[in-house]
Amino acid sequence: MRRSAFKWVIALVVVGVAAACTPTAPSGPPASNGGPDDDMDQVVDAVRAASPQTQGTVWADTDGNLLPGDVDEWFLQTPRCWGSSDCQEPVGTEELLSQLADLVASAEVSIDITTLFPFADDAWLDAIVDGLQRSLADGHRPQVRWLAGTPFFYSYTTGLGPDVVRQQLLDRLGPAGAEIDVSVATMTTDVQSWNHAKIVAVDGRRALVGGHNQWAESYLTATPVSDVSMRADGPAARAAQRFVDVLWGYVCDREAEGFWSILWIRSSRSGPSGACPRSAPVLSAETPGSTRIMAVGRLGSGLPIPGTFGGSFVPAILALICPATDAGDPAYDAANPGQVAARALVASADERVVISQQDLLAQCPRYDARMFKVITDQLLRGVDVRIVVTGAFGTSYANMESLHDLSIQLYDVLVASTGDPDEARDAICSNLQLASLQIGPEATWPDGKGFANHSKFIHVDDQVFSVGSNNMYPSNLQEMDLFVDDADAAQQVRTAYLDPQWEWSREDAIVDPEQGRCDIFG
Repeated sequence: MRRSAFKWVIALVVVGVAAACTPTAPSGPPASNGGPDDDMDQVVDAVRAASPQTQGTVWADTDGNLLPGDVDEWFLQTPRCWGSSDCQEPVGTEELLSQLADLVASAEVSIDITTLFPFADDAWLDAIVDGLQRSLADGHRPQVRWLAGTPFFYSYTTGLGPDVVRQQLLDRLGPAGAEIDVSVATMTTDVQSWNHAKIVAVDGRRALVGGHNQWAESYLTATPVSDVSMRADGPAARAAQRFVDVLWGYVCDREAEGFWSILWIRSSRSGPSGACPRSAPVLSAETPGSTRIMAVGRLGSGLPIPGTFGGSFVPAILALICPATDAGDPAYDAANPGQVAARALVASADERVVISQQDLLAQCPRYDARMFKVITDQLLRGVDVRIVVTGAFGTSYANMESLHDLSIQLYDVLVASTGDPDEARDAICSNLQLASLQIGPEATWPDGKGFANHSKFIHVDDQVFSVGSNNMYPSNLQEMDLFVDDADAAQQVRTAYLDPQWEWSREDAIVDPEQGRCDIFG
C-alpha cells in the first residue's frame, strides 16, 4: 500500500500514538508436529476453528482447481527481469497485462474487479477495455462490477470517482456498452479500513488474485515495483467471487441509507437492470483440475460478518489511535480469517519458510505480535526462515528506514520470549536469512532508487504457498489470498521466483548462515 496518498488521513487520526502502540506477544498457533502433507490441513483447521461462520462467504477450502498453462502464465510475477538492473524487457508485466485482457475477454455473464483506489489507468485500463470489447464482440453481455477501496474521503479529492470511471469505460465500449449493466463504486468501512483485495473474477469460474494495483505509476515505469499475482480456474475462483459479493453487499446496504452513505461509499450504475448488484451471475460450477486451493479473505473493520448486524469488533477510539491492534480477540479472528491462515501456514512448517513481503513493520502498532511470535518460535525450533522485503527504504513502499529495523525487532521478540540474549542471537544467526530485494547485480535501479517489493507471498515446506493482498505488517483492511496445496506447483514457483530472487538479493543480506553473516544491529 502506498503511504504518500494516505498521509493526510493519518495526520488527522493519529495523535499521540507512541504510548498506545506497544504490541503484546500472545501465543500463536502451535508448531507443526506432522510432515509437509499436513500443512494445508493445519491452515484449514485453524481457520475453521476461528471463523466457522464465514465459511462459504469469506473463505472456502476447494478442490478440483486448475493452474492454467505454464508457471509463467499462472504465476504472474512482475517485472520478471532477474539479473538485469535496468529491466529493459519486463516480460512478466507484459504477460500479466495479456492474461488480464484474455481473462476479461473470456467473460460470458459476469466480470468482477476489486482494487485499491485509484482505478486502473494507462495499459491496465487498456487491457480491461480490450478484454471487454472482445467479450462483447463475441455476443456476450456480462454484468460488470468494479469496486475500489479508498481511505476515508480520499476519492472525493480526485476527479476520478465512480461516475467518471464508468463513463470513460462506456465511451470506449460504444453502443454495446449501453446493453450491459456497469456498476462502479468506492468503499470505506471505517476511519482506517477499506478494500485492499485485488481480484478479477469471471463467470464464477476463473480468477486472478494477488497484490497488483492497477497503476501505471508503480508498474509501467523504468523503475517498476516487484509484485506477484496468480490465476486459478475452478471452485477457488467462485469462492473469490463470493467474497466480492460480500463487499458489494456492504455497498448496497450503505447506498440504501441515503444521505449518510456519502461518508462511506460512492457508486454509479448504468444498464438495463438499474438495481444495486449484490451478487453476480455465474455459470455452472466446474472442476477443471485437481489442485486444492483455499480462498480466504479478511473483513477488516466496519464490515459485518455475513448474516450478522453491525461491523467487526474494533473499538472506534482504538481505531483512531492505533489501527488494527490485534491482541487475539476471538471476534477479531472471526472477522479476519486471512490473518489466522497466514499465521497457521508459517506455524505449520517443519523445514522451511520463505516470506516475500513489502514489509513486516508498520508505524503503529509496529508489528503483528502474534505473527512475530510464530516466526520467532520457528527460528527457535530450528526451522529455516528466509525473509525478503522491499529495498526501497525511505519511500512509500517501506515502513522501515533500514533492514536492521526488522532484525533488531525480531531479536527483541526472541529475547522477550527466551529471556536469554545469547539464545536469541543464536536462533537468528543459525536459522534466519534476511535480505532486501535486489533483482540484478547492482544494488539499485540506474537512477539510484531501491527495488520496491510489494509481494504478499509465503512458501512452506515446498508444498503450500499463498499469494494475495494481505500484508504481514499491521493493517485493518479487506483482503483476499489464495493458499495453494500442490507440491509440483510449489516447486515451479520456487524455481521461477524464489531461487532467482535469492540469487540476486542475498549479495547484500544482513543475515545469512550460509555466508557466515549475522549483522543484527548494524
